Amino acid sequence: MQPAKTKAVTMDEAIANKIEVMELLEIPLANIERWLAQRPFGSAWRPRA
Repeated sequence: MQPAKTKAVTMDEAIANKIEVMELLEIPLANIERWLAQRPFGSAWRPRA
């Protein structure tokens, strides 16, 4: 795993990175959907409203 980058990450990059990780781990689709539902994109670098 690469260390976290300090620059802002775009939505497309975040989605691509998550999909790539999921494919490598071969997590069932249902688990991916549940994981995404619990972790909204952008929460890691954008404060919650």
